[in-house]
Amino acid sequence: AKVGDNQLTAGAAKMLIEFRIASIINQIPLDRVDTVKSSMLKSEVEKFIEKTVLLHEADRLKIEVSEKEKVAALAEVAEHLPPGLTLDQAMDQSPWGRENLMNEMIVSIKTKKLLEQATKDVNVSDEEIDEFYKENKQMLDKPERVDISHILLPKENKAKMEKVRAMLVDGADFSDMAKIHSTCGSGKVGGMLGTVTRESAVAPELIEAAFTQKEGEIGPIIDSQQGLHIVKVTAKKPAEAIDKDKLKSIVLNQKQSMVVKEYVSGLREKADISYPVSL
Repeated sequence: AKVGDNQLTAGAAKMLIEFRIASIINQIPLDRVDTVKSSMLKSEVEKFIEKTVLLHEADRLKIEVSEKEKVAALAEVAEHLPPGLTLDQAMDQSPWGRENLMNEMIVSIKTKKLLEQATKDVNVSDEEIDEFYKENKQMLDKPERVDISHILLPKENKAKMEKVRAMLVDGADFSDMAKIHSTCGSGKVGGMLGTVTRESAVAPELIEAAFTQKEGEIGPIIDSQQGLHIVKVTAKKPAEAIDKDKLKSIVLNQKQSMVVKEYVSGLREKADISYPVSL
């Protein structure tokens, strides 16, 4: 692919793809490798075009990167390195080479500053936030949640279950009893089923118990399709509405993303772009 005088050569594209596919090659069926590589090639070409048109615009607007910004960016990279690996070591070990890495970092800072400039006037109104919240309330708010544990036995073992419950009421440890008696796989971890909501894919009888029993209470024996249960509620968490600042940030980020998409599209339309024949 070519954007003005900048070109992504076949050799460079192949190197990128081989580098990216190396970590996942064992997860790809042999008959899918060529398809995955082709998809990666198209993705890399699009990334190259987008990065290049943004860089050209940043250069046109004379956006510069200060030494302070370079130092800050390098410090951020260093923070995410594995323990014992220094920044110099990481750069020296990279197949891309120190100079290319530094150039890529500068390009990244320039394009980030350009996009910040392009979106600096983007705001969201209270009406936009309210509308987004109404449309996505179920996904944004945390519903009422309950942590539960249970003991499961086959239905024909009701007499045994009654004895187990009596021992629990007398103070026996629920986790120990679940490990000893429960036929559910959760017995290995003390009967813990984790956190459930009213919409969880759990037996409806257990959901009802979860939301009607008191915390710490040993519930009655429950009959479900799976068998007999004793449920214990270990924690109750009330419903929580999403934080208003977080909600505003989500809506603002979405709006900024739309502006960036339109901005990049406009730059692409004005650029001299040519694709390989194979694409």
